[in-house]
Amino acid sequence: MDLENGKSVLKEILKALALGAGIALVLSSPQGTRKLIRGIKHEFRGRKLKREYLLRKFYYLRDRGLVSFIDNGDEAEIIITENGRKLVLKYNIDNMKIERPNVWDKKWRLVFFDIPEFKKRARDAMVFKLKDLGFLKFNASVWIYPYECQREIDFVSEFFGVGKYVHYAVLSDVTNSDALKLKFEL
Repeated sequence: MDLENGKSVLKEILKALALGAGIALVLSSPQGTRKLIRGIKHEFRGRKLKREYLLRKFYYLRDRGLVSFIDNGDEAEIIITENGRKLVLKYNIDNMKIERPNVWDKKWRLVFFDIPEFKKRARDAMVFKLKDLGFLKFNASVWIYPYECQREIDFVSEFFGVGKYVHYAVLSDVTNSDALKLKFEL
């Protein structure tokens, strides 16, 4: 399930809920809308949102199984569902970048894997993400990168469900490092 590009408010609502923003929606009160916006205001950076608009967005998310409402009398608590959390993870992985330090520590990071054929789609997605992050193919199923990235690799491999097949190593020297330095502009 995906939300289209024009659905940035929906994405921001899901992200706020995933980060634990406590949201209670008073269904019949303008004060409830203010309370709702206060709960997720850092996600909207000063945008003015109308009560009816926000209600439609929450009902849209609920109808798609991304959030659920827990009825507490005249209030409803809004919580993110497991499907909603998965979608937020997808947004995070789509926007993931590896921070480049100002000074290279002169170490190489290798990511290597032997992902079985029955997980081919996950393997292909992993390879695509490694390319997207700027890794270079070093050998068959071996990728190289010059900056610290273990957290990102752990996240990506777990996201695709292949963590037990993916390995990470840090090396101080590698053959053909001069050519690699040129490719990475080091």
